[in-house]
Amino acid sequence: MDLKSLQKEAEEKISKAKSSKELESIRVEFLGRKGKLTSLLKSIPSLPKEERKEFGKKCNELKALIENLLNEKLIHLKEKEKEEKLKKEFVDITLPGRQNLLGSLHPI
Repeated sequence: MDLKSLQKEAEEKISKAKSSKELESIRVEFLGRKGKLTSLLKSIPSLPKEERKEFGKKCNELKALIENLLNEKLIHLKEKEKEEKLKKEFVDITLPGRQNLLGSLHPI
């Protein structure tokens, strides 16, 4: 897999993510211990000596790009989740309060 297609795939998946959990699974898919980009970084020693430096540089740039996209999307999703939570917890302060009854409801 080449870096351009990996970048395109990561950008598409990150843009389509709808929750922070989904975003975390995307992070693991690309940057985790057995992730796609990590496997490319591990293949650097098998490259010819002349190509290693340039390929490593491009891999690190892609890694930084993916991390930035993930962070931006995470901030956006957290704000969206916070707004949804606040909408669900809406309290109408104009409604009359509930009256608490003290003691027993039935006389003995």
